[in-house]
Amino acid sequence: MDDLATLIHGLGHARAHVFGVSFGGAIALQLAVSRPGVIATLTLGATLPRIHLVPRTAAGELTALPPEQRDTRMLDFVLSEKRRRDPGLLAETRGILVHQPPVEDARRLDAVNGFDVTDRLATITVPTQPIYGAEDPAATAEHGRTLAQAIPGTKRIEILPRICHGSTLEGKHQVAALLRDFVLPHPHSS
Repeated sequence: MDDLATLIHGLGHARAHVFGVSFGGAIALQLAVSRPGVIATLTLGATLPRIHLVPRTAAGELTALPPEQRDTRMLDFVLSEKRRRDPGLLAETRGILVHQPPVEDARRLDAVNGFDVTDRLATITVPTQPIYGAEDPAATAEHGRTLAQAIPGTKRIEILPRICHGSTLEGKHQVAALLRDFVLPHPHSS
């Protein structure tokens, strides 16, 4: 987390608006509990405070699949059935589902498997905006509601209808509008 704080300070800011989705949301949560002074606002999408909350049938088995099979399963996981029929969105999503070399992929999965900030959520007091897809099979809307209740800085949670885990893909315009409307009233000091 020191690297992120150093980056924010290196860009000439004391604090930043932080937005993380899925794995990035876990990183954002870790930053919020480890280095709270560098965060002006926190927006979380499709993330969990502990990876073991993900139903084994929804995501856990994905890590054991070879990359090409994982990509196919991830499309079902990330996009709703209707959105998988959109050729442009499907191509964009496939472009994002690029895997690192096996060693790097394993390091990332190991980091996620040990992640748990559940007991530290009450220390997050910055304005927080959770955004979840109503059809997300992993970071469910109920998980989002539980997370929102545990973080004192949360005023409300947004549940996007007909959206799966890839909220920033299939709901990108909605998410961008929510992010803008949340962040702008909270200027940060440089």
